[in-house]
Amino acid sequence: MKFFKKKHLIKVFNLKKKKNFFNFKGTTVMINKTPTYLSKTALESSRKVLRRKLTKGSKIWVLPNLKIKINKKSKGARMGKGVGKPKGYSYFLDKGTNLFEIWDIAYITNSKLNFACNKLPINCKIHTNTKDEII
Repeated sequence: MKFFKKKHLIKVFNLKKKKNFFNFKGTTVMINKTPTYLSKTALESSRKVLRRKLTKGSKIWVLPNLKIKINKKSKGARMGKGVGKPKGYSYFLDKGTNLFEIWDIAYITNSKLNFACNKLPINCKIHTNTKDEII
C-alpha cells in the first residue's frame, strides 16, 4: 500500500505571498533574522535607545507580546512542590518577526536604528517604505 502526501497540504506550505511588513502606519520596521528567544529586558533596552535617538514627534510600536513566563526555584528546594517564583518574561521570535514599527517626522537614517539593533542579542534587518507605499 502506497501513501501519498495530500495535495492541499503541499499547497498550504508552499505558498509564497508578498509579505506585508507594516501593521500600523509606520514607515520603518526592524525585522528579526533568526528564530530565538528574546527577554523583556533586551526588548526594553533597545526601545529606550530608539526613543532617545528619534525626534519628539515620532511614534514607536513594540510588536512582540511577552508570552512565556520564566520561573525559578530556590537553590535548596527539593523536587516537586510546584513551579516556583516568576523570574521574568520572554518571547519566542520566528524568522521574519517584526520587533518595532517606527513612524518619524524627519528622515530616519539607518545609523540611528543600528544603535537599537546592537542592543539586541539577535540579528536584525531594517526595512523602510518607499514613497509609493506610504499611506
